[in-house]
Amino acid sequence: MLIALVSLLGPSYEPITGDGPDTQRVQPSFLLSDWIFALGSRPDRSTTRGLDRLLEEPRMAKWRKSLERSRDLHRVVVADSAYLHPDPDLVRRTLSNLQPANAADLHTLLIDIFTDISARIRGDSANLWRGFHNEDRYGRPQSAKPENSCRDILLQELKHRLPLGVNASAEGRYVSDKRADIRVSYGGFNIPVEIKKDSSTDLWTGLPSQLVDQYTTDPETGGYGIYLVLRFDEGGDSHRRIENLKESVSIELRHKISVLAIDVTKPEPSRSASHLGRALTRPTLPMAAVRERA
Repeated sequence: MLIALVSLLGPSYEPITGDGPDTQRVQPSFLLSDWIFALGSRPDRSTTRGLDRLLEEPRMAKWRKSLERSRDLHRVVVADSAYLHPDPDLVRRTLSNLQPANAADLHTLLIDIFTDISARIRGDSANLWRGFHNEDRYGRPQSAKPENSCRDILLQELKHRLPLGVNASAEGRYVSDKRADIRVSYGGFNIPVEIKKDSSTDLWTGLPSQLVDQYTTDPETGGYGIYLVLRFDEGGDSHRRIENLKESVSIELRHKISVLAIDVTKPEPSRSASHLGRALTRPTLPMAAVRERA
């Protein structure tokens, strides 16, 4: 009913500003503002669809800011209402570092795992960073691989680290048959992981339009999701863009939507490694001379 009333009356009235509209127009504008706010406080999925329709309606353009604020509030309310209180057995398993008790636990676990994967890519002698690049016949990196190929590498690394019973799959299905790059699930809840290269044309739009609008609206996610950016630094300003991307997440969503970056550029030799290399190539003193100096 509220959706219908806002849709019916909204085009005929304007939000109240400091310009002092006449008395006949004040009351409906106040009502419309109250109704739009009330929609944001409702946790049901029909409200989600209704707010989306109102935002798409050209005749409601003058109410767009109010509707966007209401939708942001609604997302938080939906996510909070989907929280599952763990039973004692789940709590015991979580405290024993076996399985996550809810979506929040799973989200935290994935952040920790991806941080570990990132460290291994940068510092492991296996040179995992090479797997994200197309190479020439001499093994020199030439260009970044497609996102799906990069996803497959991350998925395999992820599977090796997940606790028993926690599953990870590619192309996880969500609302309207939309698919996240990776879906990690356990015990009736799941976390979507959307992966983008730092050079992707939809790097900025993928966060709100895919991860937030299409994936984390699934009640089983509890509103949690991970936006994973692969840093190839082909444009030279990758770090700045990723930081700006993190800042773009609204304050209400920052505890549930995580923007992570994994650096897959070729590692540069560290200063300590260079010093060690020089030390290893220095001529050594005879043992007798060493004892004499001691």
